[in-house]
Amino acid sequence: MSSDTFSVYAKLNREVLRYSEKISRNRFKVIDDGKQFVVDEIYFNDLETPPFFNGTLRCGLKLSFKTSKIPLTETEFLLDIEYEIDSSRVKEFLSKELSVHKNNIVEGKITV
Repeated sequence: MSSDTFSVYAKLNREVLRYSEKISRNRFKVIDDGKQFVVDEIYFNDLETPPFFNGTLRCGLKLSFKTSKIPLTETEFLLDIEYEIDSSRVKEFLSKELSVHKNNIVEGKITV
């Protein structure tokens, strides 16, 4: 899995099936006006992923995220939101979705 793409491969009989989805990474320019925070500018990866990604992929897998603040001025900063994939959460999700025991789900490369 790369940091911006979630990919799953499944071996079914003699075929390998693949599911892949881009993961949004968002950055917002925020202004602290003393009373509230105002989003001034929004930066996002591409036009396929919405700028207000809710942390759930189209397939239903929920992602965790971390935020970091990058100061620009005394009252302005960039808020960077990066989503993370947890292997154990993916195993649980795939186990339920594919109706297979999670011991049959492995992380790594498939060679045929």
